[in-house]
Amino acid sequence: MNIRLLIPILFSIALTILLSSCSVETEEKLNDIGTTLTDHISNVVDQVNPHVLSVKNGYMTNRPNLLIGDTFSNFFASPTWTNFKAESGENIVEFTGYMMYEETRVKARLQFIVQEDGAFEIGALSFNEVPQNEFVTLMVFNAIFEEDSIGVESETIETNAVDHVDVIDVVKSNDFEMPDSIYEGGIEGIPLKLGDDGNQIIEFMGEPESMDIWGGSYYFMYPTVTFFTDSTDPDDYGTITMIGLPQGVSLLGITIGQTFNEIQQVLGENHVVFSELDEEWEMAYDLGDYSLVFTAIDEDGPTNSIEYYVN
Repeated sequence: MNIRLLIPILFSIALTILLSSCSVETEEKLNDIGTTLTDHISNVVDQVNPHVLSVKNGYMTNRPNLLIGDTFSNFFASPTWTNFKAESGENIVEFTGYMMYEETRVKARLQFIVQEDGAFEIGALSFNEVPQNEFVTLMVFNAIFEEDSIGVESETIETNAVDHVDVIDVVKSNDFEMPDSIYEGGIEGIPLKLGDDGNQIIEFMGEPESMDIWGGSYYFMYPTVTFFTDSTDPDDYGTITMIGLPQGVSLLGITIGQTFNEIQQVLGENHVVFSELDEEWEMAYDLGDYSLVFTAIDEDGPTNSIEYYVN
């Protein structure tokens, strides 16, 4: 048996013996120690892995002068890199490191999906093993690749997040009517709507905080709204296919951060569809040609984003 297989197995045996007589709190700490040890062992083994090196020596298209490996080392504490093959057969390069998020030190775990030719795309992100949605992932990357990022201990990523929003004097379901614009691809206060020319985004909104290709199309990220288009052509951004809004933004009489139940008290319960995804819940309002989708980590917890898109 080689050293790569032997060390985790020996540690697993020792950890199992310890856990048999430990409290829940101690068990959680030991599990965290076990995960961290495994990450660092894999980091040593995979430091010259070609898939790991292709990511570390790669760059984001909007920051060609910043190598991912060097930038991550400057931003995160205790960085580790490893490569494994997913059940789907995809090559996954996984990064872990510590950072400040909402004034809390968290362990970030980020995956890159690597093709045989060395090209890669960004995959799942979690903080302390809790999955994050794509808006948080975009925000994190935007912060990491700021030219003046100087390290985890002095850099903290803030959002408009709210843990809970009290509903006072809510509008009853049968008293509320969705505005006509929401059935036509538009959100009040946003000058562009679904189906508009993506080349107009910068003209109307100014320079974005972040702009790159994500999930097979361009995105344009602003503090309170993100636009997604249907194009990867740098000379033609296509049309706007989705508008994303983060926690803290208010519209239609609600604030993103309220629970599904609180939102239904305002927007009503008609045409609502619930679905449980991997580590996330969605509540969608069917608006004919469009959908307004609220997401949350827990069914009864605060919502964390809105996705408004063409069906």
